[in-house]
Amino acid sequence: MKRRTFAVMGFGTLALVIGVAAIRPLAEGGGVDINYGFIAVALAFLAGYYQFHSEPFENPDQPTPDWWFKLTTIGVAVAAVLGGGALVVLTLL
Repeated sequence: MKRRTFAVMGFGTLALVIGVAAIRPLAEGGGVDINYGFIAVALAFLAGYYQFHSEPFENPDQPTPDWWFKLTTIGVAVAAVLGGGALVVLTLL
């Protein structure tokens, strides 16, 4: 996987997850959460930006280093544990 593709997929996935959080209140009869919606649009913009203008990377078409995947896995695991812990605490209150 190229470095550019890794960045686009990362920002795209975050935009999708936060976009779902933005439209979730529609299922309960509410409106779209504009704060989450704004963040989702900003992340989608970043995904498009990195696809076409990947200047932040020195060599955007080089293979992605293995440590990027390891760091991403650790970040997702920490986010899942913290999110699950917060959900448990909030349900107990």
